[in-house]
Amino acid sequence: MQPVAIVCIGGLTYATLTTAFIIPVLYDLLRRSTSASKKWFNRIADAETGSAAAEAGSTEA
Repeated sequence: MQPVAIVCIGGLTYATLTTAFIIPVLYDLLRRSTSASKKWFNRIADAETGSAAAEAGSTEA
């Protein structure tokens, strides 16, 4: 019965450490990468919109 107890204690310890440390770190990394990619895509979209507006303005004048 001792090997079963060791496996159970090890599993509980692993699950606790994963929940307490690894999951929050992965969540934060994912949030940061998503935020950075949104900023990058918004910057590209703003640049395309700005250049299109500048071209439209220059043809009217």
